[in-house]
Amino acid sequence: MFLSRKLIRLLGVLFILTCVATTLPAQAPHGAPPAITVETDSGISLLYDMGLNTWNGAIFDRTPTDAFFYMRQSGASIPFVPLGDTIHITFDGDPPDGWTLYDRIEGLRRGEQILAIDFNDNTASFLLEPFPEDQARTLDPEHGTRQEFRMFILVCGWGDNVCEYAFGFSTEGGISY
Repeated sequence: MFLSRKLIRLLGVLFILTCVATTLPAQAPHGAPPAITVETDSGISLLYDMGLNTWNGAIFDRTPTDAFFYMRQSGASIPFVPLGDTIHITFDGDPPDGWTLYDRIEGLRRGEQILAIDFNDNTASFLLEPFPEDQARTLDPEHGTRQEFRMFILVCGWGDNVCEYAFGFSTEGGISY
């Protein structure tokens, strides 16, 4: 009789736990951010760097994502992409729920702007246009540049999970000698 009371209590507790567990919303963690490919209409494939900001509840304290540093570390050269080319970013998995694309100019002129992009299935595309003069500050007004370095940082979110992808290249400058 004593054993059966313990068994009944144990079964009751298991039943309650099962009911509670099945009513909680399922939140399966993402294993890792999806890989991406970055290509241009002219057939140039661009390397990218990826960094986690927050993922599966963890907050990452890391160095900023830097496409040019990544290229130097891997021994790759910095590709040249002409103005007017279209850049396509394709996700190998689900596209993000939210995103922001930053366009940064590096070198004698510096600046940052946010570009509007939309996804069509798993791909976002944008036209490479000259960096707006009003968004850049020239560090050396005596000398312009024929070539500019542009780095794009795509910050993506899937629910509470956030990461960023960075890719860069050189292109024609907005100022000439």
